[in-house]
Amino acid sequence: AGGQEPGAQPLIEAAESVSRQAREVSITVEKIRDVLRNVASQLAPIDLPDPIYGALLLAKADLNRYRIRLDTEGLEEPVTVLGDREQLQLVVHNLIRNAIEATGADGQLRLALHRHAKAVELEVADDGPGFPQGPVDLDGLLMASTKSEGMGIGLYVVRCAVDNHNGSLEIGRSDLGGASVRLRFPLATPA
Repeated sequence: AGGQEPGAQPLIEAAESVSRQAREVSITVEKIRDVLRNVASQLAPIDLPDPIYGALLLAKADLNRYRIRLDTEGLEEPVTVLGDREQLQLVVHNLIRNAIEATGADGQLRLALHRHAKAVELEVADDGPGFPQGPVDLDGLLMASTKSEGMGIGLYVVRCAVDNHNGSLEIGRSDLGGASVRLRFPLATPA
């Protein structure tokens, strides 16, 4: 077969896969750098469920590994916002990853998209330990972490990206018993 050593094809395919994943990681790192440098986001009309489904696809292996029960609501209907698809996918993936880490094995996670007259709200809720009871000091949580290896940069990136999208961020307790993170974005107005 073309002068290849026997068994070389799986190695070639594995190397191509690693190379493809490295390119994706590089793009993600650049997006994080842009958010942290507060580079103006390239906002264009996008269907918000698209980056949400992209984030779920990225998290699929972890969702399966930890046997997370995933519920989704409101993702079936299109909803147009002015956004940067990759930044929003990064934000949602970060929130999903945090929820998986918080719930652990056999946890529950819900992603719900709620439409309002002039805005859309995405809630990521879990049944983990959640945020402290009472009012949550968002500024106090930024750049802090409850995880031993965590640096708290994830929530900071989320907040910066939401700010770049003229949105708002609210955290609290979910009806599942754990954390609730709500991202609110203005709907795109027809041209």
